[in-house]
Amino acid sequence: AARFAQPPNQGRILKIIHGWPDKPEAQDELIRRLTAQGFGGVVCNVAFDQYLESEAHWQAFERAVREARKAGFALWLYDERGYPSGNAGGLVLRDHPEWEARGLLIADAEGAGGPVALDVPPGKLILAAAFPVADGRIELARKTDLAAQFSDGKLRWTAPVGQWRVLAITENRLYEGTHAEGNLAEKMPYINLLQPEPTKLFLDLTHERYGQHFGGDLGKDFVATFTDEPSLMSCFLKPMPYRPLPWAANLPGEFKRRRHYELDTELLPALVADAGPIGEKVRYDFWLTIGELVSENFFGQIQERCRRLNI
Repeated sequence: AARFAQPPNQGRILKIIHGWPDKPEAQDELIRRLTAQGFGGVVCNVAFDQYLESEAHWQAFERAVREARKAGFALWLYDERGYPSGNAGGLVLRDHPEWEARGLLIADAEGAGGPVALDVPPGKLILAAAFPVADGRIELARKTDLAAQFSDGKLRWTAPVGQWRVLAITENRLYEGTHAEGNLAEKMPYINLLQPEPTKLFLDLTHERYGQHFGGDLGKDFVATFTDEPSLMSCFLKPMPYRPLPWAANLPGEFKRRRHYELDTELLPALVADAGPIGEKVRYDFWLTIGELVSENFFGQIQERCRRLNI
């Protein structure tokens, strides 16, 4: 009961502050005010202004951390400028636009014979095809290639009598309609979590820099790092005329290495339409591979870097 009434700082609410004041007296006043308000500490980062690139801001941050520790604050590092974590405020993609989140965009229609018109999603056309439908399942082996029916952004085809599922799949960046575009902090492209390179650079720019400024041992001053809403961007937050799946240049190769068969164009329709037992296996293997790549290339790299920096 006594501990609940007067909890230690590490058991209290921590306030997120995105940048300590530069002036020492303003830092000290903030520490006094937060203490009086009952906070146990802060989740903080070097100032967003000239983020990670201003030596004056780094010096101010170091001084603030020292004084906060003297006051008994529990400190966490906020790992980003804005959210989701991984961009380093735009620095990761500044020289590497090829590392932006990408996806497969899928438009589809069903018909029972007669004209079919389908707006094809933007991006590189990967598949345009029609499949007969039996008992609610598409028949992958009986595909009709419709690439020649695509022009001016539309797929036009006259279906024979019977039930048909028409699919158009493209590969493109994932921005419009996603959290990246609708972000309340800052609207900017987001990294691809399936690739190792962007997260490595993110950690070099953020965690590693903090480590350099605190003697390579972040655990002396900080309890943990705060990672904010990482995302594959493969979910639309507003109505869109097509559906997304996560994708990356390294995904087909990683899929073959891990699952021992090709994730070729012929199998992609099974990711979005019922294709029977074959489709169930492809979908399971696809999402297993996606999960492994995010685990290893994003969270795994963060875990390894934090261990090395003792946090």
